[in-house]
Amino acid sequence: MTSLPQNPDISPAQITISTAFAERVGPDSVQLWARLVQEVADESRGLTAAEIGVLLGQRLGAEGLAGHPVEMERFGEMIADHPGGALAFVDDRGRPVAGAIPRPTGSAHEETESDDRPFYS
Repeated sequence: MTSLPQNPDISPAQITISTAFAERVGPDSVQLWARLVQEVADESRGLTAAEIGVLLGQRLGAEGLAGHPVEMERFGEMIADHPGGALAFVDDRGRPVAGAIPRPTGSAHEETESDDRPFYS
C-alpha cells in the first residue's frame, strides 16, 4: 500500500461499510475494498472530489467492488475534505473493520448496554 506520511493531529475520517455490502462481498473483499480506498486517498492529494471519485471507480471497478458513480464521488468528497489523514472503516454500529482506529466521538464513559441510555461524561 502506498503510504504518505499521515498527520497524527488529524482524526481519521470515518467511512461506514454497510452490513449489506459486507455480507454481499465477504470479509476478504471488505478488507481489499478498504485497502484500495486508502491507497486512492494516499495518492490523491490535490485532486478534486470528482477526480478522486473517478479514480476510486476505476481502482475499485478493476476488482468488481465499485459502487454507483455518485457514491464514488461522495467518497471522493470525504477524501478531498480530509487531506493528510488516515481513514477509519467501521461497520454500521461504529465498530472498527479496517484501517485506522477511529477516535471516539462520545464520552469516554459512554454506557453502551442500550441505545436508549444517555451519554455521561
